[in-house]
Amino acid sequence: MTSERFEIIRPLAKGGFGEVWLGVDHMDGDRRVVIKRLHEGVDTAILAREYDVLRELAHPHIAQVIDFQADDDLNPRLVEDFVDGPDLAEACIGLSYVERGRLLAQVLRALDYVHARGVVHGDIKPSNVLVQRNGDTLSARVIDFGLAKRSDEATLSVSGTPAYMAPELISGKTANAQCDLYAFGVMAYRIFTGQLPFSGMPLSELCQAHMEKLATLPTEVKADLPASLNPVLMRLLEKKPEDR
Repeated sequence: MTSERFEIIRPLAKGGFGEVWLGVDHMDGDRRVVIKRLHEGVDTAILAREYDVLRELAHPHIAQVIDFQADDDLNPRLVEDFVDGPDLAEACIGLSYVERGRLLAQVLRALDYVHARGVVHGDIKPSNVLVQRNGDTLSARVIDFGLAKRSDEATLSVSGTPAYMAPELISGKTANAQCDLYAFGVMAYRIFTGQLPFSGMPLSELCQAHMEKLATLPTEVKADLPASLNPVLMRLLEKKPEDR
């Protein structure tokens, strides 16, 4: 399937709202791109909203949006940079703790950038961070701003991934930058220890754990971790947003 500018090559992934395809941009030297298409009947506003957020962002650790169209034979579509690499969890297999820390620091810089511009990502987790290798250099790129919102925008529903969801979000409060920091803390905990702070329980118990239970110290999960990581990760997982 083609348009004048973009050509779809092959499918990459499929989800509840739509499909993600690998494509090429004929107006930019046939460089590879990602083309997101919604399933029939899904509200086009989902992609329009993501485009509205991404078009104002330009950061080396965020996948750049290229185009949005809702009125042609690819109806509707969102086109973004193609990041040629695995997600963060897979990319960190075999890496030293220092190398993992460098990738996480890149993600944190991207979050600091979007938060400074009044944007909340809303779904930070390893599968929404891709890692590309350029020679000996690894570069993390944050993707999927489908649940992103502006920090002054009220929401009426809870959204995100339960394993990474901040306590205040579970209790029904509006998502803000502190929610992203909590999700980042959960992700960092997993990247360093190999496991989530809370898992293996029904959804209701998982939500309760996020709201009330203290995570096990990282060094008690993985004894060879530097002790200096304990206060950093535990602070990110504080129950009160103002304590993170």
